[in-house]
Amino acid sequence: MSVEYTKYSLQSLIEMNNGGKLVLPNFQREFVWDENKQRSMLSSFLVGLPIGSILNIVGQKGDFASRRLCENKSSESTSQDREYLLDGQQRISCLYSIFSDIFGDVNQFDESYYNYFSDLKYRWFINIDNSEGKDILGFKKLQFNPDEFKQLEPDDVMPVLVTKKIWKSKGHNNWYHPKFKALDSNNEELCGFKKKNSIAEMACEESLIPLYELSEKSSNGLHNAILKKLARKRIDEIEAEIKNDDYTYFEILGHLDPEIQEKVDNDEQNELTDAWSTLSAEWSTNVTNALSNFLKIEIPVIQLPKKEIGRAISVFSSINEGGMKLDVYDLIVARAAQQSDEKSLTERIIDEIDTTCEVPPSLKNNLVGFDVSSWNPNTFDLLEKHRPSTTFKKHFLNALSLYVHKAKGEQIGSDHMKMNKILSLKSNEINDNLKIVLKGLKRTYLFLHTKCGLIKLGDVSYELMALPIFNIVINDAQWNCAETIKKIEYWYWLSLFSGRFRELQNTRAVEDLSMLEAWLSGQVNPFIAREKYVLNDFGYSDYKRLTGKLEAPAPIAMKSAILQFILSDQPVDFLRNEQVSTWDLASKKDLRTDQEIVDGKNAIYCEVDIHHILPLAGNLSLLESSSKLREDKRHILNSPLNYTCILSHTNRKIGPKNFSDYKSCILDAAKGNHYLPDFIDRNNFLSDEEYYDEFLKLRYERIKVAINTELLKLRN
Repeated sequence: MSVEYTKYSLQSLIEMNNGGKLVLPNFQREFVWDENKQRSMLSSFLVGLPIGSILNIVGQKGDFASRRLCENKSSESTSQDREYLLDGQQRISCLYSIFSDIFGDVNQFDESYYNYFSDLKYRWFINIDNSEGKDILGFKKLQFNPDEFKQLEPDDVMPVLVTKKIWKSKGHNNWYHPKFKALDSNNEELCGFKKKNSIAEMACEESLIPLYELSEKSSNGLHNAILKKLARKRIDEIEAEIKNDDYTYFEILGHLDPEIQEKVDNDEQNELTDAWSTLSAEWSTNVTNALSNFLKIEIPVIQLPKKEIGRAISVFSSINEGGMKLDVYDLIVARAAQQSDEKSLTERIIDEIDTTCEVPPSLKNNLVGFDVSSWNPNTFDLLEKHRPSTTFKKHFLNALSLYVHKAKGEQIGSDHMKMNKILSLKSNEINDNLKIVLKGLKRTYLFLHTKCGLIKLGDVSYELMALPIFNIVINDAQWNCAETIKKIEYWYWLSLFSGRFRELQNTRAVEDLSMLEAWLSGQVNPFIAREKYVLNDFGYSDYKRLTGKLEAPAPIAMKSAILQFILSDQPVDFLRNEQVSTWDLASKKDLRTDQEIVDGKNAIYCEVDIHHILPLAGNLSLLESSSKLREDKRHILNSPLNYTCILSHTNRKIGPKNFSDYKSCILDAAKGNHYLPDFIDRNNFLSDEEYYDEFLKLRYERIKVAINTELLKLRN
């Protein structure tokens, strides 16, 4: 492979990106560096440490769908010739966002705000008067030595780097916000130089020098105005410190005029004024030059010629085997980009997630208040920071591999959920099947949301349980069949409470996928033998394990399963005669009645807390503190059997009540929905532990009976 080695200054890279001559191919992963990672890299860059080379490939418009640095959406430029950045996106995007103003066009701010990755929505500053860090720019004596600056360590610089988060709908009154409006004493808006001067005054008050407009190369930049104001401010402080004997005139001005002390003693004020003026100008000019020099730092570039464009995907995959290794999803995104679609795979996924899913009548049985014809998957939290979540990516890759390989007539096995099989998918197989796979996943999530008590995707206990569901509901006839939906729900609860997926998830998912298909095709129920293990799998979901009587604490999955089973039945809240549902929780519905709205009370949102039925505190004679008890996962009061979900509003109201009042205020309808036994008399027991044990044993039996009753109803 032929390569060329060159160097580009940071200023050149910024200008190339602005002109569309340096772009990111859409198979590049999203920006993933958090603020601390960016701060660490910036501090190394500022003190001249190498940050590594970047890899570009020379190409032309149309070779790949592309986007600008820092942006998460495709944005084709008019430039015909360009270089595609294959390696170095995190570093160069970080530096670009720090030294250039991605929010510069205030008229486009609202429209373009979400085009940028969340971790880049900052403006960066140097705090020139930070008492916790070194005086890296010589502000204390207004004496800046560039050679000394080059000897600094990154740890010297890091404490003085300051970020200000840029929000779309708040913070507009902060001087550093793009939509800030500077006003004069008559409340009239300032513009041009007057606005810049006003902002410089406010920045000076906070001792902050902005980095985000350095790439504009203007001698009248904001940072220049701030430095001049800071110098004048500091001179006033130094004069006071000299009078206080902290410094002498010679210490501050002697390098400019060795006879300055004598001139001061002779009261030569004009000479002193000139010296202060020279000091101010020299310092602000030196620092301005130093800041400008950051843009001149050269970054090594490995450049691949045009003839290598066909191997770009292979090169990209290869270089990412080390360093920040790409995951399988990133490589699939790269593979999909070989067809040069107008949008990246990730963008098309996000578009589909934002497209509503039709709700069939088959899904609405026994659901109170869910009379809608369409559902927006966004309410199920499939995105994190406007990108597909980790769990969604796993579901997508497995579902895509399953669907494509099955369509090719392959016998599905657990290896189809492994990297080699997923990465064997061709670009046309990924792109051609994208919409139907996403349709199946959206149906899967709608089923879990409405039938299985999941509020959001992150509530999934076993990720691969989604696959057998996907395999069935992707078929339109099955999706619209009420009997099929009942059988899938039966399988879901049975598998969850019997501990079927607690190990060997890949194998179990494939086995159950085949058995579900067979059952729905008319064969005998293959799952019925599992029913005896429902909340009764020794050492996993039996009463002893659930109450911490064994060595290991109760499985988190069992806690989630019980809470989700309760929510799936739309339980009545403890205090409010309201049925709580997952769709109301997802939308944070306001539950106030007309009377409550008239009274002007704060909104009562449909949000739930996980509530201890037997409280950790109260008038029960607990020896430990509540906080200590919460940490003890084996304590009987932290058993999954002692949890339920109630409205957050209710939880705040009943929290302060003593146990007697608490017991008596719970609505009778709620006791049934939450499978609460009668609160037996504490005086009949020798200890609190015996009381807890008896109460939770009764609740365990009630929950187990309820699950088995539901399973019987669903399978018949």
